[in-house]
Amino acid sequence: IGYLGQFRTWDGVLEVRIYREKITDLIQEDPVAPPPGVVDPRSFSFVNMSIPVSQRGLEWRYSARPIAEARVQASYSNLRVRAPFLGSNHEHEVPGHVATLSWMQDWTTRWASTLSLIRYGTYEWGSGSFHVPAYTSIDARVAYRFGPAAKPTELALVLLNQGGRH
Repeated sequence: IGYLGQFRTWDGVLEVRIYREKITDLIQEDPVAPPPGVVDPRSFSFVNMSIPVSQRGLEWRYSARPIAEARVQASYSNLRVRAPFLGSNHEHEVPGHVATLSWMQDWTTRWASTLSLIRYGTYEWGSGSFHVPAYTSIDARVAYRFGPAAKPTELALVLLNQGGRH
């Protein structure tokens, strides 16, 4: 079920989606014994699971243009995974929620920037072997566009995943 709304105020757009999906043939790692002579004992094969996994969630995104040269975007996603089989860590391998807030600015016809704040909920890494607590990350981009207007090229300096250790 979804909703898409457009608003005259700030040229705003709101998207909302509530969903439930059934995933069949999910690919899962299957540890296997390494071949003789292999030094690294971690060997994996990947197989399609026969038991379906279901996920349900809520997503929304709001995008607006408070001034002609800028766009603000906020989004949120809440996801729950149900993997009905023993020993499953799939239910905790994705963050329960992710929230973002971004500001995209065109300073001139050539210069632009983006600043994003991203909040991740807790999850388990490596098939449940390592707990990752909730954390906040900052992404930034400064870009210079050049070339003809019909086929512009962009040179950008990007910082990803800045913030506390996680």
